[in-house]
Amino acid sequence: DELDLGPDGIVLRSLPCKLIITGQNDGYVSPHSGRADCGTPNAVYTLLDLLGCRWYMPGEDGEYVPARRTITIDALDIVHKPAFESRLIGRGAVWRLGGEDPQSKVYRDYMRWLARNREGRNAYHNGHTLRHLLPRSLGPAHPEYFALVDGRRRYDHESNICTSNAEVIDRVTASLVGELNKGPWRSYAVSHYDAWLWCACDECLRQYGDKTFVYRDQAEARPVAQTPGDTVHPNVANGTLKFVNTIAERIEKTHPDTTINYYALYNMPGFPEATPRDNVVPMMCHINPRDAAWRRQVDDWAPISRRLMYYGYMGYRIAFPKLNMAEDITWCHGRRGIGMYLEVDEYSPINTVPLYLAARAMWDTQTDAQAVLDEFYRRHYGRASAAVRRFFEAFHAATVEALRESDTHADYPEQVTRDLVAECRCRLEEAMARAERAVVKRRIESLRRYWRIVDLEIAARDAMAAWKADPSDANRNAARAAAASTSDAIQAAAGEFYMQARSSRFRRWRRALTPRPVALDGPVLLDLPLRWLFRTDPGNIGESMRWFEPATDLAAFRSIATGSHWEAQWVGPYDGYGWYLVDIEIPATDAAHVWLLFGAVDETWKLWIDGRYIGASTGDPGDIWNQPAAIEITGRYRPGTMVRLAVKVHDSRGAGGVWKPVKITTTP
Repeated sequence: DELDLGPDGIVLRSLPCKLIITGQNDGYVSPHSGRADCGTPNAVYTLLDLLGCRWYMPGEDGEYVPARRTITIDALDIVHKPAFESRLIGRGAVWRLGGEDPQSKVYRDYMRWLARNREGRNAYHNGHTLRHLLPRSLGPAHPEYFALVDGRRRYDHESNICTSNAEVIDRVTASLVGELNKGPWRSYAVSHYDAWLWCACDECLRQYGDKTFVYRDQAEARPVAQTPGDTVHPNVANGTLKFVNTIAERIEKTHPDTTINYYALYNMPGFPEATPRDNVVPMMCHINPRDAAWRRQVDDWAPISRRLMYYGYMGYRIAFPKLNMAEDITWCHGRRGIGMYLEVDEYSPINTVPLYLAARAMWDTQTDAQAVLDEFYRRHYGRASAAVRRFFEAFHAATVEALRESDTHADYPEQVTRDLVAECRCRLEEAMARAERAVVKRRIESLRRYWRIVDLEIAARDAMAAWKADPSDANRNAARAAAASTSDAIQAAAGEFYMQARSSRFRRWRRALTPRPVALDGPVLLDLPLRWLFRTDPGNIGESMRWFEPATDLAAFRSIATGSHWEAQWVGPYDGYGWYLVDIEIPATDAAHVWLLFGAVDETWKLWIDGRYIGASTGDPGDIWNQPAAIEITGRYRPGTMVRLAVKVHDSRGAGGVWKPVKITTTP
C-alpha cells in the first residue's frame, strides 16, 4: 500500500524460498465500466512474459509458449506502474465480426488477448456521449436546446447543441449523474455529437469570445477538421470548454473522485482562452505526432491541462502496419498522457501487428519497439520470418507518409501501386515456401487471403481511374467487374476479417457504373396507382401456390401504398417475401419498346403479367435497393384490356418493399 502503483500496477519480488506476485487490486469486471483494477492479474501475465510467453494475436494461433522442463526464476524486484492508467484498444470491429455476440469465440479470444497483454479500460469512459445525455429526440419539443444555424434551430445529424442554454446544462448534468451512479467510473465523457455545425445564438457567441480563427491551408485546418479557406470561425473551443467546466464543477460536488473528459482537439475551431478545471481531462483526437500542425496543437494544450487523454484510429476502414506506433504512444505520454483509446475499424492480420506494438508501449513506454518486432518475426514465423518482415516493411514504407497527414484512411494512398502489391504477394509466397510448422502456415495463409483482397481493391481503383480518364463502354464494364469482384471478396471473407466498412465504396462504384435505364428517358404512358394489394409470404409459398394468377383469392391481401416501405405502413417490421398485386389497363401505343419502370424496390423482385413470368431484378441487393429499375414488357400484355401485375419482393434486412412510384414508359 505504500507504493504508487495506481489501480493496476504490479509487484514481483523474490524472497528466500518465496515469490510474491501481486498488485494493488485483484481486478473486477463491471457491466458498465468493463475490466478494471487488475494489478494482480497483470503481475501474473508479467511473470509469464518474463518466462517467454507471448500473445501476439488473439486466438490459439497467436500464442507463443516456450516448452521448458524446469522453470527457473532469477532474483526479482520489480515494481511497475503502467505508463497509461487507461489503455483501451477498441473492440468494435471484433464485436461485429462475431455477429455482435459477446459470447462468440472471436470476441472472447480478443478480450482474453487484451487481458494477457495487460490492457484495461480502468473505468475511463469516452465517446460522443451527448447522444444519450441530451438526445436529439428532444428537438421537436425543445428546439432551443440545439444549435442555431443560419437563423433556425437544428437537431439533425450535422448540428450540435446550444452550450449556453441553462436548461441544457441542467439536463446534461442530471443525465450524467444518473450514468455515474450506475458506475463505477473514474472518468466519464461529456462530448459533442459527431457533427460539425455549432450554435450561433447571441449567448453562445458571447461565450466564444472576440477571438476568431482562419484556417487558410490544409495543414492548419486538418487537426480541427475544418475546410481550408478564408472562412472566419468563432472560438467555438472556448465556449465548449466553458460548458464542460460548468458541468465538471457541479459533478465535483456529487462525485469528487470522477473526472470529466471530452473531445477537445477534434472538429471544433479555435483554441480556448479558458483553462480546464483540475477535474477536466481534454482528449486529443486523431493521434498524429508526425503532423506538425497536430503536434503544435497538443503542445498548446499540454501547458494548460493537468492531464490529457488521446484518441486515435488503429485502422479506419483500412489497416496499415504502423510499425512506428510505439514512438507515437511514447510522444503522447510525454505530453501529460494518462489514458489512450485506439479504435479498431478493421480486424485483420495487418492490424494485429500495430495492436501488439501499442499494447506493449502503453504498458511501458520504455519498450524497445524494434526488439519487439525482431522477436515477433522470429518467434511467430520461424524460418519464414525474413520474408514476412520484408512484406510488412515494404507495406509500411509505402504507407507511412500517408499516415503523416491523418490516421483515417478510406482508401489506399497512391504509393500502394500494382507493383508494390505484386512485391508483397511474392514475399508471402516466399514465406509460405519456407514455413515448416502447420501453425506458421496457417498464419501466413491468413495474410495471403487478406492480401488477395488488397490486390483486387488496387485493381478496382486503377480500373475506376481508367474509366474516369476514358469513359468508354469497355472501361465501364471492366471497372464495374473489378468493383464487383472486390465487393464479393470482402463479403466472402466476412467470417475471418472485418472489412465490411470499406465495401460500401465498391457498392457505390457499382451503382455509378451501372448504365442508366433507358426507360427513364422515355415519355410516361401510364402512372400506376399508388395503392396496390399486398400480403406477406414468410414461408415463401406464394410461387408454388400461384399467387401471380389472375384467379388468386384476394381475401388475405390488404391495401398498401407503393410510395413508402412496408415497415412504415401496417406491415411493421418484417424481413422476407411479400407480394404486390394491381389490376390496370395499359393503353395502346405505337412505340417500339414499352417498359415497366420501378422508382425503387428494396431489395429484389420478380414480375408476372396475367400469370405469365416476365423477368426479375438483376444486381447485388446492396446496390439496387435505392435505384430505378426497368423491365421490358413489349408484347407481354393485351393493350386496352384489364391485366394483373404481380410483383414478388424479397427483403433481407432493414426496410423493404416497393417504396417509390411505378410507371409505364416507352422508348423508340
